[in-house]
Amino acid sequence: MTKRWVGVGAPRVALAVPLFDDRARTVANLVDLIAHEGFHMAGFFSGDGLTAGDERKAYYAGLCAQLAVRGEIHMNSLPGAVIEGVDDSMVTASSGAAYRVRREFAKFFEDDKRIVQSEAGAAVIKRCEAVLGLTWNS
Repeated sequence: MTKRWVGVGAPRVALAVPLFDDRARTVANLVDLIAHEGFHMAGFFSGDGLTAGDERKAYYAGLCAQLAVRGEIHMNSLPGAVIEGVDDSMVTASSGAAYRVRREFAKFFEDDKRIVQSEAGAAVIKRCEAVLGLTWNS
């Protein structure tokens, strides 16, 4: 683990990233993690508590970032695993949002393994724009 400190007076953020044997999966997870947690941080720093705590949109941010950055989303990148933690209310909110987003994305998988820049990918892009209120630049 490497620690870096950037900025003066800003809250510290620590991210733990698992390393998988499959480098592509590690990179996908890293893109997802930074987008997901970055979404929360953007809401926090903008003073928008509702956005900062919106787990569903944060999961969308992670998956949509994977499609934007890598051009694909693999099935093993979908959220939905049980998250262990100290704050049971946050665990429940996050896990519930994860399962909801997993179900929402499952229908877009063309070969039961991945979503790519195709017809299904275009449908995902429309969902990303609608849920996150963004405009996709391809």
